[in-house]
Amino acid sequence: MPEPRPRRGGEVLASTFNLQYIGDLPLADINRVIPLLFADSKVFITNAARKHVQEVHPDAYSAYLPILPDLVEHPMYVGLYPQKDFAIQLVTDLRIRGEHVLVGVRLHSMTDPRKRNTISSFYRLDDPTFRNRLESMHLKPIPYGLDKKQLAAHNTRTGF
Repeated sequence: MPEPRPRRGGEVLASTFNLQYIGDLPLADINRVIPLLFADSKVFITNAARKHVQEVHPDAYSAYLPILPDLVEHPMYVGLYPQKDFAIQLVTDLRIRGEHVLVGVRLHSMTDPRKRNTISSFYRLDDPTFRNRLESMHLKPIPYGLDKKQLAAHNTRTGF
């Protein structure tokens, strides 16, 4: 039986996998900041990750689950986890709410192309933590839409 096609923010692929497709990473833009060899851009969430966020970050679950596809597909910052291999953190500023939201993504497809990239967690980052991660270069802004000259100037200003 063929696997159902994923839909943005939508359907569970198969009950045996307990995966829900969330969206696609903006690989070209992320690679302008952190060069990685991605096998796949698709990101899913498991039932275990949903349960984790519901239990550990209940306010984040109700506030950010409906916009999770946008947080994955249009992050403002990206970074590698200092102590985790094959995982990235995506951060988006929700200026209307005055919040920073972090989405952790395990890049399973980098180690085994048959596996899926999955969200490990998502939660609100407080302002001091966000600023600390920016200053320590754990998070880097994603320079959407810059041409090569603008990108070089951006990288010189930000130290990349």
